[in-house]
Amino acid sequence: MKKSILICVILVLGVSGYAECPPGDLTGDCFIDLADLAVMAGDWLTGTRVPQDMVLVPAGWFAYEDADPENYVFLADFAMDKYEVTAAAYCEFLNSADPDGNHWDSWQEIDRTGDPGNYSYEVQVGRENYPVYYVSFYDAQIYAAWKSAMTGQNYRLPTEQEWEKAAGWDPVLNKLWTYGFQRDSIDSTWCNYDYYYGGSRPVGSFNGAGGTNDARSFYGCYDMSGNLWEWTSSIFSGESRVLRGGYWGGDASFCRVVSLTSGVPSGRYYYFGFRLLLEL
Repeated sequence: MKKSILICVILVLGVSGYAECPPGDLTGDCFIDLADLAVMAGDWLTGTRVPQDMVLVPAGWFAYEDADPENYVFLADFAMDKYEVTAAAYCEFLNSADPDGNHWDSWQEIDRTGDPGNYSYEVQVGRENYPVYYVSFYDAQIYAAWKSAMTGQNYRLPTEQEWEKAAGWDPVLNKLWTYGFQRDSIDSTWCNYDYYYGGSRPVGSFNGAGGTNDARSFYGCYDMSGNLWEWTSSIFSGESRVLRGGYWGGDASFCRVVSLTSGVPSGRYYYFGFRLLLEL
């Protein structure tokens, strides 16, 4: 019954191009498309609206590391951050939960004032919408725990399998794309890589504005190739963790959705960032 209702709603809302955003636009882009379908499906599957800054990745099988069908991996449904965590969002966490400065680094482009136990933080002007970097695996974990406590929902770092599905899987074509924007070729209009932009770019830079392409994954995530390597919860070896996605100074091979690197959990570098998963 719910499936029939959902299909009817989709048929009714299946238009775009309004002068003003139509009522069926649930993502704020003034179009009714797959991203809006994902939000409606999220309501249907979980009874909970997927947060506006996240996208739904429905349950199902996918070709992890481009495997043959007999080696597909099944994942439960989850929501993933549309963009990498920004300096502004991380600064909010620092002001709320880090008076001692344990999860702050002077290279994060977030200024710290005050005394130990009573620090306050402010993002440097113009850097608010840039992805935060110089964050360790431990920093990202604590940020996820803080956000979970603030919202009453279960946020965490994705596994590398969850990250890869959100980045590259296309359930319509039954295909794992080479790059995280539904393409098997790459250039600087699709993502930030190979030193082309000289550093990280603000989140949303590759959403189709300013001469770039709308470089979203099938499910609606951006910057899954390039910009910053992103922490996952998966173990590489020993205590080191897997990072995915490549970064602004890496070549095209690093930007493939199956590529990875590793880092020690305490490591902070100018090319390490993260995004969160929400369990549904």
